[in-house]
Amino acid sequence: MMGFSFFWYVVNTVTISQVKSVLWIILGIGVVSSGISFLGLDLRGPWTSVFGNPEYGAGVWLFAAIAGIALGGVGYLLALFPWVQLVLGEARSATLGLMVGIIIVIALRQPRRLLWTVVGGLVILFFLRSFVGRSWHDLFLLDEDRQHIYEASWRYLMEYPIFGLGRGKFALHSYSFVYNYGGADLAQKLYFSYLHNDYLQLWLEAGPVALGAWLVILWRLLWPIPSGILGGGLFVGMVAELFRALFLFPFQLGPDVAFFWIVAGLYWVVKNEADYNR
Repeated sequence: MMGFSFFWYVVNTVTISQVKSVLWIILGIGVVSSGISFLGLDLRGPWTSVFGNPEYGAGVWLFAAIAGIALGGVGYLLALFPWVQLVLGEARSATLGLMVGIIIVIALRQPRRLLWTVVGGLVILFFLRSFVGRSWHDLFLLDEDRQHIYEASWRYLMEYPIFGLGRGKFALHSYSFVYNYGGADLAQKLYFSYLHNDYLQLWLEAGPVALGAWLVILWRLLWPIPSGILGGGLFVGMVAELFRALFLFPFQLGPDVAFFWIVAGLYWVVKNEADYNR
């Protein structure tokens, strides 16, 4: 409901001429947030965020980075702050999501540059692996803990195939997942009070019809991609956040929900204006 309220408000109040003004605000919030970490004013450790966990701040940095790219000019320079912060904070899902979004846009708009884009993405991946000192398994968020909890969730899906456990009830079963299926020695048990996959959690809690409805809404929202750097940039940001939802729970975090649906509203305004001008 909070996300819908943000989206509805933006769609009905922001005009195409005001989109860039809102993006400057988003960029400013991201630059301030990343700047706090650069100054060493972290809450828990190096390169975390004003939210404590770096992944909680990744959504803010992600949309700030995209806002800078979409704005161009000085925006490119300011976007370096949240871009670098995503790497220093080891926000793997956000970084990989941005790469996926960029590759999709280039594949659709400039397929001749796709090969060089993929090569550049691989170079970045090798750099990230060396910089953060993680295995390829961990870099792609396929660690053993996640595999355990996903396997347990699939077993529960077979027990509640139609209507699910009930929306919002995953946390009531998470300890059972960890101890009965993942083993009592599974690390970070509190870490899995969320499923770390918003799509799988929605399916588990509300059933396949709810998941299907959510995917239809996303398709209707995203497609087709409007022309121009503004529409393409906003599309990349939303794809990156949706990619994060495969490995985390951004749609259960207030800042991520707010930023996603504000950007979705801006994207809708840009897309409809592009359709109107054809």
